[in-house]
Amino acid sequence: MVVRYKSLLAVPKEISDQIAAQMLINTITASVLIKAGHNSLETPITLPVYILQNAAASGVGRLLTQVALDRGVRPIRLVRSHQSAEKLQSALPGPPVYSTSDSNWKEQVREALGGYKLEVAFDAIGGKAIDDLAEVVDDGGTIINFGSLDTNMGTNIYSLIPNNVALKSVSIMSWFRLTQDEKQKDFELALSLAKNHPELFEVAHEYEFVDFQKAIQHVSSPGKTGIVLLKSPI
Repeated sequence: MVVRYKSLLAVPKEISDQIAAQMLINTITASVLIKAGHNSLETPITLPVYILQNAAASGVGRLLTQVALDRGVRPIRLVRSHQSAEKLQSALPGPPVYSTSDSNWKEQVREALGGYKLEVAFDAIGGKAIDDLAEVVDDGGTIINFGSLDTNMGTNIYSLIPNNVALKSVSIMSWFRLTQDEKQKDFELALSLAKNHPELFEVAHEYEFVDFQKAIQHVSSPGKTGIVLLKSPI
């Protein structure tokens, strides 16, 4: 195999294979998201800046939280159960975590904002989750979608109207259009996160390659946290 050397990243020995396998794709996704969020803020930007993110316990969700914190942004995290909320708060304490299984989670988010505006929300679930976020973001805010669950039905586009909410979709493919210098910064960010915050890169399970069907089933299993990995026989 022949590849361009600028497309390669040397991984230090102190970074495990389990972390190396996921650090680039998830960090790049988080970086693309945070840039989209920044570009969605009204100018001049008024501090403090809050963001709301669902699926906050996912691999990308955890990295998005950390990158936001490192840049002075205040995340508010959403998960789907109390068990997930407790686990996430224990593993990554700090920003508030709320379960959307609570009927009053939207009021809890408003209370956490303390009167400050919420201009950006990140959605990795799709469907009704977007409708719910649209009720929480402030007038003229933006919901940035980067994923959807197979079980979700389509979004009710009329839910965006009352608060004049914009819905923006983001794809990691946009990263490939960045300059080489911008890509290099994301490579350095991935290495920094992997070395300084290894707890962000949770592994749900490793499967031998012959068990790939079990791995596929695990990826979509309810309550999964962390990434599912396949081990090469070579």
